[in-house]
Amino acid sequence: MSSKTWSDSRRPLTSRSTPTHIVEHNQQQLIQDQLHIGDRVQVNSHHGIVRFIGTTKFKAGTWAGIELDTVGLGKNDGSVDGKRYFVCPPKTGLFILAIKVIKQQQHLNLINRPSTPHHHHHKSKKPPSFTIDAPPPLPTKVNNNIDLISRIKALEQENSELKEAASLMEKKKNEHIEQLESTIAQIKKASMDSIEILEDIHRQKIQQMTATLDDEKKKVNDLLLEQNDLRKAGLEAIESYESTLSGLEKSTLKSRQIWDMERKKMQDEQDAMMKSHHDQVRLLLQDIDTLEVVLQDKMTKEIDLVESLKKERQNNSLLTTELKGIKFQMKSNNTTHIITDINNRWSVRDKLDTPIPEEDEGDEEEDLFHDNIISVCALCEQKGHHLIHCHILTNQQQRQHII
Repeated sequence: MSSKTWSDSRRPLTSRSTPTHIVEHNQQQLIQDQLHIGDRVQVNSHHGIVRFIGTTKFKAGTWAGIELDTVGLGKNDGSVDGKRYFVCPPKTGLFILAIKVIKQQQHLNLINRPSTPHHHHHKSKKPPSFTIDAPPPLPTKVNNNIDLISRIKALEQENSELKEAASLMEKKKNEHIEQLESTIAQIKKASMDSIEILEDIHRQKIQQMTATLDDEKKKVNDLLLEQNDLRKAGLEAIESYESTLSGLEKSTLKSRQIWDMERKKMQDEQDAMMKSHHDQVRLLLQDIDTLEVVLQDKMTKEIDLVESLKKERQNNSLLTTELKGIKFQMKSNNTTHIITDINNRWSVRDKLDTPIPEEDEGDEEEDLFHDNIISVCALCEQKGHHLIHCHILTNQQQRQHII
């Protein structure tokens, strides 16, 4: 009988390939059987207590949360990325895959297990068993060795436990294999039905896609025809537009030429009008200067006339005084000499053509003199009109308009 260890019992069978989900299931079962919260474990030469077993958010898989005995050897306080999984002092928490914890514990158990005689392992077609060969007969010299006897008994008891565990694992494995084969058969049957359904669906989709493709081809052909028509219409529109644009450019050029001619003509007319206006203004200014000179002369003459009038009034006043004295003398003396003198004086007055009125008559003569002065034209020196209405000024304005 061959001797196998616990690690050998977990090796996959060569005659049957083990699926991944079976391995994962076996690992989960092994974790549930071999690792519990509160167990003392040794991880990387560090001792601690299992405080958490399960899945985490920071990474997939089944993890074991260990509270190490020594503070400072850990990496956290039982929480990772704000998520708490268990409670422990800072720098004492450590997360490790649960299956690695179990493997390390099994390795430690094998190292700490008492040594047994070595036998050569050989392969067999039967499922692996967890048996250990019985020890050879002890020599008579060591029959009294109590430690060796107790060691043999311990090995026999462990061998028995391993056989029972191997039998239980074999039974569970066979049950699991039967369950998997049944599941595979059901999946195959369901897959066949699904395949037929999928083939029908695929066939229908192909028919629909073929019909849709034909419709799309027809639409594409229609679009190509429409595109050709649109291209033809577009080319015709472009030609018409270019022709219209060429005509508009010619018309615009002609209109611009006409506009330039009209602008030049208007500019010439405006220049001529401005020149004529300047000439008229110049002539008007000359007329104003002439009128100012004439008016100044007339005003000077008027002043001279006023002075002469004053002198005449003074003479009239003297003559009136003399006349009164003479009348008084005539009344008193009534002589011929005085009458003759009066006649002489009246003859002088008649020659001057200046009557000798009383004081009231002198004021009327002054008003009449002013009226005569105002009614005399300053240009032609004729009476009866003002200088503004003089024919000399009117004829000059007509000549300017003709020019």
